[in-house]
Amino acid sequence: GDKVLVRHLMSHTSEGTPGQRFQYNGFRYGQLSQVVQAATGRSLQEWAYERIIQPLSMENTVPSPPDACAGLSFAPTCERVYAALTGLYYLDINLNPVPGLNRDSFNAGAGLMSTVVDLAKFDAALDANTLVTAATKELMWTPTVSNSGQKLPYGLGWYTQSYRGTRLIWHTGFSPPSTSALFLKLPDEGLTFIALANTDLLSRHFQAGHGDHKDALSSLVALAFYKHFVLAPRYGQPLPVIDWSADNSTVATAISQVQDETVRDILNKELQARGALAASLADLKPRIERFAAMRATAEEVARSLEPQRLGLYAGDYEFSDQGGFTVNVTWTENKLYAAGPGVPPQELLPLSATRFIIPTGYDDYYRLDFVPDAASGQTDRLVLTMNGMSVTGRRK
Repeated sequence: GDKVLVRHLMSHTSEGTPGQRFQYNGFRYGQLSQVVQAATGRSLQEWAYERIIQPLSMENTVPSPPDACAGLSFAPTCERVYAALTGLYYLDINLNPVPGLNRDSFNAGAGLMSTVVDLAKFDAALDANTLVTAATKELMWTPTVSNSGQKLPYGLGWYTQSYRGTRLIWHTGFSPPSTSALFLKLPDEGLTFIALANTDLLSRHFQAGHGDHKDALSSLVALAFYKHFVLAPRYGQPLPVIDWSADNSTVATAISQVQDETVRDILNKELQARGALAASLADLKPRIERFAAMRATAEEVARSLEPQRLGLYAGDYEFSDQGGFTVNVTWTENKLYAAGPGVPPQELLPLSATRFIIPTGYDDYYRLDFVPDAASGQTDRLVLTMNGMSVTGRRK
């Protein structure tokens, strides 16, 4: 098939025919870590520290988890930052906050811990063209065009859109169950909004690339920023006050009576965003219950599996049609672990003798199915399912 290029990974157009369609895939984006290492001879964390973090005096920005810093010159900085880290949390089955989970891997797609102050330094360097040239920045912020000429919602590493003539350059962060973020730039207005949360609830109803969530203004926090720092100054008078506690019909009627079309549209977006948030929270408890049930099933299945059978799955599985990455499966102390590019070994929880999962938060998970050869009966394929999409690797 056609070759997958760095540009395809950076624009999330690597799946299927490269360059044909947008499909957000953080796992594939994470493979850019290998590109950095091949081009510079440095690990991603070393390169990022030397090229970005240290020159910009981002004093509270480090890779996650802690072992991503092991043996590196900036390990003492990592220790200091981790010692000062405030608590992460998520909600338990009764929707009470409980201690959360940090990321267990670092790659180009995720895993950098920071503060809004440090990210403001990064943002200022972007604006001043000290990190990349103005020409490179425009490439990053220009919508990708597909092979068929369709303008896509993503540039290189950033979502790109225009709302009534105003450019919005943005990205969310979403690492369930305990971290989320929003980085929104309005470059023509000279404005930037950065929000970080030690829970995934900032982005849970607003996952980048899923459904209709390719609009920055479907986020309540992005809407609040836009309303008060962009819309209000342009409107020239106090924005209409809406009683959001009223029923939807009453709220919709109140919005319909607003004369200004742009203000009315923003208020309608807020109504939709509030509805999405309410639906997300309503779905949270059943998701947590499903997650608990899934873990209970895994524990029961694990007790019934023959340890020697698990050992038959160990090996390297090559996904040559998916950008050329390898998943390494190991068998240690009667448990299976899988590791991928830039991802340390993750324990596989069994749902059956051939189906395993890697939980990523609540009832979100990666699924791994080991498939035997029809003739020999020996396991020769691994089907990896992420975000509803499946890819197949062959045993090497």
